[in-house]
Amino acid sequence: MHTRDLIIGVALCILSFIPMTILDSATHYSDSADILGTCIMFFMIAGGVFLIVRANSTKKGFSKLLEEDGFTRENKSKKKQYVGNITGSYWLIVTAGYLAYSFITFNWGRSWIVFPVAAILTPVVRQIEKHIKSK
Repeated sequence: MHTRDLIIGVALCILSFIPMTILDSATHYSDSADILGTCIMFFMIAGGVFLIVRANSTKKGFSKLLEEDGFTRENKSKKKQYVGNITGSYWLIVTAGYLAYSFITFNWGRSWIVFPVAAILTPVVRQIEKHIKSK
């Protein structure tokens, strides 16, 4: 079921442009055909994404329950150690700083760069947190 849903979901996403193309060429670019083609395209994409997400969520859930694919009890306890107070506070501060800067300067087009930079620095924050917890 997982493979089937994944294949159908990806196929729907890839083939979603076809109804719009057929309707546009058949009706010589009318507005109603554009609207109908766009609606069909978005429904196909939504259905495909739904199938992909559902298939992967179900598989991941079963892997956790059956403790497969790295979801062993040892790995689960290790993952809990990495996300703690410092990392959570770090992301709250990053988000607050982003919002404050963006609302004050209205520079939304450039301020988003804060998140990729913060993501790159997250392992450093985790190592600091790990070092503090080991003391």
